[in-house]
Amino acid sequence: MAAARFGAIIARMTERPPCIRHYSEIQNPDNSRYETSDELLSIGSPFGRRLGLTRIGIHHELVPPGRRTSFPHAESAEEEFVYVIEGHPDVWLDGVLYPLEPGDAVGFPAGTGQAHTFLNNTNRDVRLLVVGEVAKAENRIRYPLNPAQEALRSDVWTDAPARPMGSHDGIPRPGTRKVVDDTIGRVERDVINRVEHDVINRVDHFVLTVADIEKTCAFYTAALGMRVVSENGRHALHFGRHKINLHQRGREFSPRALHPTPGSGDFCLIADGPLSEIEARLAAAGVPIELGPVERNGALGPMQSVYFRDPDQNLVEVSCYPAGV
Repeated sequence: MAAARFGAIIARMTERPPCIRHYSEIQNPDNSRYETSDELLSIGSPFGRRLGLTRIGIHHELVPPGRRTSFPHAESAEEEFVYVIEGHPDVWLDGVLYPLEPGDAVGFPAGTGQAHTFLNNTNRDVRLLVVGEVAKAENRIRYPLNPAQEALRSDVWTDAPARPMGSHDGIPRPGTRKVVDDTIGRVERDVINRVEHDVINRVDHFVLTVADIEKTCAFYTAALGMRVVSENGRHALHFGRHKINLHQRGREFSPRALHPTPGSGDFCLIADGPLSEIEARLAAAGVPIELGPVERNGALGPMQSVYFRDPDQNLVEVSCYPAGV
């Protein structure tokens, strides 16, 4: 940021042609909002128009803490590209948040129906470069969470493709996303990039010490559809490419944890299907949900989770990532 300000000062000391502009010179007033709301949005600098470009639209968007670029929306005929220059915004895609960092880019092909906006949930400014097509007469727009805004428009996209919608309301909340120092982040990424691959590939299994193996097996088969495999006096619950080994309290196999205790487990399992299927299975098995569905950040990004207890009171989290993750 300091380098950008210094460059701007130096540039102003010399006369420049009109094809060179700094975003701060052409920044719009801080009054961007929709007709149906008093909410202030991001502050735009219309590079394309002010530089005489007629075929593409280019904007610099300054997003202060607690603001967003727009209502969640989707367009039928106009493509859009957004690049993160500075800060750590979240992109809202069909009701799910995805954290971004400087250098990340997001593309929105026309006609997919994917609703989107960019939120600043941090306590620092965010700067974005937004590139899109000039307005097309045939373009239609959809505001899935703002019907009052649609009611004012004559170009509503009434036949947009149906898409599943997550639970996030699209409202920014400053300070809810914590960001470590950017310099530290860059150093960490440089170290990671020098490593050819992770040393550890995946979890093969973990062990639960339980009070009653038979009761535990019945619970996990009914609630989560796991398969029981017993061999040579050992019992395990299989799912996907993984398993949970079961040890009977007081008769644990060696080697074992130093203090094996029923009810001390706290773990997360990933389901392929929608979370509603998990909720239905739990209800059918008579298992109460302790918390959820709620948004959580997993190893691969945002996900939806429910929490419940097994017979030993271990805390079990079952989560679903968005399609394609």
